[in-house]
Amino acid sequence: MDQMKDWDEFLKANNVKVFIPKDVSNDPRWSASATEKRQIVSELTLDHFDRISKHDAVFIFNVDGYVGPSTTMEIGYAFGSGKEIYAMNNDRDEVCRDVLYLKVCPTKEALLKELQNV
Repeated sequence: MDQMKDWDEFLKANNVKVFIPKDVSNDPRWSASATEKRQIVSELTLDHFDRISKHDAVFIFNVDGYVGPSTTMEIGYAFGSGKEIYAMNNDRDEVCRDVLYLKVCPTKEALLKELQNV
């Protein structure tokens, strides 16, 4: 999360509109009932889809190339919505996600350069 916040601050300082997911790792609902866990996942998924729809591009913050199930859904939603998709790293496990990335930008400076060229 610290690294993501660092990218957020850098991009915002360079006039890029940014949304980063909120840290919900300490939300007490994670240790509650299955119903409450489903509720937080539902809220996060719908919130992220809404945010994706309001932005021009999506950056996949895939440290070490890892992408989980929720991010996979977000990639699909972004692609289906015609959004440009950038990633920090090539996907380590699945080429079908990797081919949807317009460009791999391993540094915040590389991402900024790509976004400024749009």
